[in-house]
Amino acid sequence: MMSFHEVQFPVTISYGSVGGPSWSTMVKELASGHEKRNANWENARHKYDAIHAVKSNTDMAEIVDFFNCRRGRAYGFRYKDWADYSATGQTLGTGDDLETDFQLVKIYTDSGGNWSRTITKPVAGTLTVYDDESEVDSEDYNIDLTTGIITFDTAPVTGHVITADFQFDVPCRFEIDDLRVSLDFTTFRSVVGSIPIWEIRV
Repeated sequence: MMSFHEVQFPVTISYGSVGGPSWSTMVKELASGHEKRNANWENARHKYDAIHAVKSNTDMAEIVDFFNCRRGRAYGFRYKDWADYSATGQTLGTGDDLETDFQLVKIYTDSGGNWSRTITKPVAGTLTVYDDESEVDSEDYNIDLTTGIITFDTAPVTGHVITADFQFDVPCRFEIDDLRVSLDFTTFRSVVGSIPIWEIRV
């Protein structure tokens, strides 16, 4: 049974959600007061809470429908992180006359280091690919919207840098199986607690 539905969490609700990247780091304090830190993950796991974005009965009804169709935590879904949903001029690799597959990534960088994030859920109709800064005709490659892999009909020439502009969703799931809803003043339904949404590895 498939565990991921290629449907997007309501964007009008995700727009008001809170959250972002989460890392796992073990910190041990030594007797001297110095610290020893160990990064457990190579990649961040994004976490969100949609509770503050529910503003009306219409929003609540949409959440209830979406939650039930995902069977709580059972099925993953696409989530738009409005604080980080696009990439421009991202380098995907360099041609070698052999390789035709290139994985979408987004690279975060500053003077102290960088992190390359694998993008597996690009948004349809938002991708533009460049071969040495020249735009590639969309008929000359295919994009798998479930994996983020671009496949060229012909392998790019050796030394040619492949870049791309695109938008993307985050693969997520609910972190609850029970959605607690109350009726306030007989006119507005509200959620008791939170609506936690966590990124999943796919």
